[in-house]
Amino acid sequence: MFLFLKHKAIIGREIFQVESGIHVDGIRKNPHCYEPYDPESVGQKRQIVLGKKSGRASLAIKIKGIGS
Repeated sequence: MFLFLKHKAIIGREIFQVESGIHVDGIRKNPHCYEPYDPESVGQKRQIVLGKKSGRASLAIKIKGIGS
């Protein structure tokens, strides 16, 4: 049962993990298009995950984060 909860809205551990390039780009431009509320408001944080569906926006954000 707990395996199905990781993506549930608000309570899921991975609800704010994003891999898909178009979603990452959309969140970067306007987070409210993809997230109805800020992750911090429910004790979570947004995570950009690199994978086979990642695009240039994901890479750019990750590279920028490394330099910080």
